[in-house]
Amino acid sequence: MARHFKEGNPVRVNRGYTLNSEFAPKRGYRYDGLHRIENCWSEHGEDGFLVWRYRLVKISSSEQIQVESPQSAPQGAERPSRTAVYTTRVIRNSDIGNYVKHLYEYRCQISGIQLRTPSGFYAEACHIKPVGKPNNGPDVAGNVLCLSPNMHVLFDLGAISLTDDFQVIGIGSKIKLHENHKLSTDCIRYHREHIYKPETRIDK
Repeated sequence: MARHFKEGNPVRVNRGYTLNSEFAPKRGYRYDGLHRIENCWSEHGEDGFLVWRYRLVKISSSEQIQVESPQSAPQGAERPSRTAVYTTRVIRNSDIGNYVKHLYEYRCQISGIQLRTPSGFYAEACHIKPVGKPNNGPDVAGNVLCLSPNMHVLFDLGAISLTDDFQVIGIGSKIKLHENHKLSTDCIRYHREHIYKPETRIDK
């Protein structure tokens, strides 16, 4: 499921009568169509075990999905169709991300890479504790890292994380930290406990 989320693949949903939910059928089993995985996260359940959770959104009948043979390249479209999509999202303060990126002169706090483009240096503001649901992290400088795109993806998907003393778990280095950048240890612990996947191995 986590791999389908990362790759954007839809999943088929079946519901049974034994499910303790208002959406369950009264008897038997029911096929409820294709769904996209909007988000995935882990948390500790009532018994202390790690539980993986997924937010699924049903794909409407108007959205056409073609499955291509793995032996051939996917056929695109010369004129891709468009549809109106309505969503609720957190409005992030770009000033926060820009402030952190300027502190490090757009240099990645993990890899030390500074990407130069024709329009100037480029880096990404990465929230340690995600600001969207269900994590609801704060949009403050203490919850933001300046990262290269590669490191941003690895951090968001839980391939790497941080210790309380700013060691990078999964890589074995320590992040660069500006004296005016005070990171939230609460956000770091949240990422380590809910986002980080210890079984992930990074090939160097």
